Amino acid sequence: MAVPATIFAVIALSGCVLAQAAGPSDSMVDVDKYYRAIDVMAMLLLGFGFLMAFIRGYGRSALGATLLLVSVGLVVYVVIRSLGVFGNVPSDIDILIMAEFATASLLICAGAALGRLKMPQYLVLGLIFIPFYMVNEWIILGGGLGILSAGGFVDTGGSIVIHAFGAFFGVAAATDAALPLSNWTALGGVTELSPGWFQFTDPQATNSPQRFYRVRSP
Repeated sequence: MAVPATIFAVIALSGCVLAQAAGPSDSMVDVDKYYRAIDVMAMLLLGFGFLMAFIRGYGRSALGATLLLVSVGLVVYVVIRSLGVFGNVPSDIDILIMAEFATASLLICAGAALGRLKMPQYLVLGLIFIPFYMVNEWIILGGGLGILSAGGFVDTGGSIVIHAFGAFFGVAAATDAALPLSNWTALGGVTELSPGWFQFTDPQATNSPQRFYRVRSP
């Protein structure tokens, strides 16, 4: 019961913080940005959420992890950015949109570790990932450390800051993502029931809390 209570508390805190960050504005530009923020939020909750729901064997846990990471990622980004750690503080609605992009990168990162983490570990992943994402964003887009000039790097569609960073961070965070083949235990031959579906027997499966398998051909 502790984990659902924690998730509920995080989501409640997320609502309180974001309600203040996305307050009403008389500017038509801010109103347009607000509608954009709603679209991105729908992508996070519905797009990623329903995509995870169809993953065989991990549907429920992956959907729960998605909602948890969205709640954590938005709050952590808004709080840190509002402190002015990474330069000038943007407007409230701009911070919200940037927080949503950071959360999208976090969800991409979580996909690499899917099935290997428990709910509390997803929470820790979100708390660790967002600050690193913000440093990367500050260096590439904000001219941090003087490595790149501010605005001198064009990241089309967020392919570097959002997608690539999330993917590489996820692979780095995943435990034993690519062990040498000599470290794997050979189970013998497998039967291919249909393209992509294999059947095999592992007599040691009950001796470990979790095991991972790979099929090699030939």
